[in-house]
Amino acid sequence: LSIVGDTSGHLFLAGYNYIAKLRGDSLSVLKKVIFPASFKEGKTLLYHSTNTLYIGGMWSGDFYIAKYDSNLNLLKSAQIDGGGLDNVYKIQMNNNNVLTAVGTIDLNMPTATTWIGRFDENLVLISSRTIDYAPLKDEGQFGVAVNKEGRIFTCGFASKGGDNEEMILSELNGS
Repeated sequence: LSIVGDTSGHLFLAGYNYIAKLRGDSLSVLKKVIFPASFKEGKTLLYHSTNTLYIGGMWSGDFYIAKYDSNLNLLKSAQIDGGGLDNVYKIQMNNNNVLTAVGTIDLNMPTATTWIGRFDENLVLISSRTIDYAPLKDEGQFGVAVNKEGRIFTCGFASKGGDNEEMILSELNGS
């Protein structure tokens, strides 16, 4: 689940298979979009100052990012096959309207590999990269921030087995 607000006081909620717009003062649902069964999870939302809403998650096992107007009309979407059970966990936009998404590729569950993708404002993939922090076990990046210079920071975890998980904080250049 994810929730964000807009400048007019509305709330947007992403759930397992839906996205909804609510009145901020009464929490009454103004509009709800139910996704097909192939959409599995809405993990993250981002409201942009251009009155657009971005959602990230998983669709048919692939990375999925979509762009909506403030009335929940679909404007654009992108589905990227990472080769496994892929999921976007967090999205962030920089001052140049470049959207950065982080997630995981579960190639051989229960192991996972980190994925970072950069998109233009029309959701065209600019670049992507996979990083294997824990080649023998599990990992995931669940947070992303982009500073004004375009550097990308991600946070998550890596585990080589057992209960020993390590927090991972990464800094990447914007390319």
